[in-house]
Amino acid sequence: TSWNLLSSPSAAVSNLRVHQGKPCPGFSLPKSVAPTVPIIAGLTTGSNEQRKQAAYAIGDLVERTEESAIKPFVMPFTGPLIRVATQATTYPHAVKAAILSALPSMLDRIPIFVKPFFPQLQQTFVKSASDPTSVVRNKAAHISSPYDANQ
Repeated sequence: TSWNLLSSPSAAVSNLRVHQGKPCPGFSLPKSVAPTVPIIAGLTTGSNEQRKQAAYAIGDLVERTEESAIKPFVMPFTGPLIRVATQATTYPHAVKAAILSALPSMLDRIPIFVKPFFPQLQQTFVKSASDPTSVVRNKAAHISSPYDANQ
């Protein structure tokens, strides 16, 4: 039911993933992404599982939303992604890997809007490239090339 999707960030993200890659016309309306902001707040205030799911949700939203509709949410989404990703010792590798999965979506789909964050993103990639876990290091390495092209 709709209530279950609203009460469970994981269910909401799973629902988005079922239709991954397909544009969602509802997300392209003005302020249509606004109701998802509380879900995304899980990135900074939730459990590690909620943080991971919130990071994936950001990537999914960016992929499925028109540029003009996502523009007002770039700062509220990008700032927490960078903050959580750079706190190396605080969060498990699964959370950092999820964040490093969301960032390429932003760099590919809305590079103009994330351009003000490029210095912080570069620091995030450099820190992630030296992470103790190979999954995080590999994701950081895959992001570095597209980042260089967008600079």
